[in-house]
Amino acid sequence: YGLEGKTKFVGYVSNPKLFLETLNIFVAPSHEEAFGINVCEAMERGLAVVASGVGGIREIIRDQIDGILCKPGDSLDLSQALASLLESQETRRILGKNARDRIVENFQRKTCVKSHQIL
Repeated sequence: YGLEGKTKFVGYVSNPKLFLETLNIFVAPSHEEAFGINVCEAMERGLAVVASGVGGIREIIRDQIDGILCKPGDSLDLSQALASLLESQETRRILGKNARDRIVENFQRKTCVKSHQIL
């Protein structure tokens, strides 16, 4: 898929916030996901995110606005999304900014508490 040398697979990370600071793109190729807190953490850091369109991730990411949603289990779709972000720093910047804005406006604790109080 042309991603050799451009990707890194990591296991357990003891300090995820510090680790996220080292990334350009965050990838979450899940088959199932209840909410996607890892996706929210990456978006809050302003990273361009590529994720499978499963579970709560579909509620968090607006495809091509603040991230890219891929078909679950489709490695070609995933690799094409990654390749498009690797080719365009500007697209990464825009998606990352939009992602951060979305999390700040909709998913931070204060915002969620206010929404629940209104209900």
